[in-house]
Amino acid sequence: MDVALPKLLFVGHSRSGKGEAGLWFDSCTNCSYAGSTSALHVDDIAKELGVSPKRAWEERHSNRAYWRQWYDNYRIKDPSALVRESFLKGNIAEGTRARCEMDAVARYQLADLVIWVDRDGLLDPTLEFGPEVADFVINNNGTLEDYHCRLRRLASTLRGVVLTA
Repeated sequence: MDVALPKLLFVGHSRSGKGEAGLWFDSCTNCSYAGSTSALHVDDIAKELGVSPKRAWEERHSNRAYWRQWYDNYRIKDPSALVRESFLKGNIAEGTRARCEMDAVARYQLADLVIWVDRDGLLDPTLEFGPEVADFVINNNGTLEDYHCRLRRLASTLRGVVLTA
């Protein structure tokens, strides 16, 4: 009997290592990283900004308020839309920032495990929640190798997840 892969949602401050976790799971396990929820509509945002998608993505941190407002408007009718879209692309998602989104994740049980990536010294004014929304907190305050070791230990405990590298 095949075991369905768990849907993992990595959350935390900008640049905490959420994307790194997704990339690691994608390359070292049988999981599939959907990418950041911020990346789902980069083409639409770029078009509105009048720039290439590459440039819009590279400048997203300096345009953080615009991106946040764009996504707030996008999820007015359905706060769970971005997370649902992400999980259609893979079983690993990351980048959720709004409290209403996290409330929808919990209400509709969209993620099997919400993981807060903890990294000291970061501040993200677009983030509306903290580690209290998570089922699990993973520390990313050491080296990249340390972080990968923690991710490996996490992956080895998850039902259906197979380490491939």
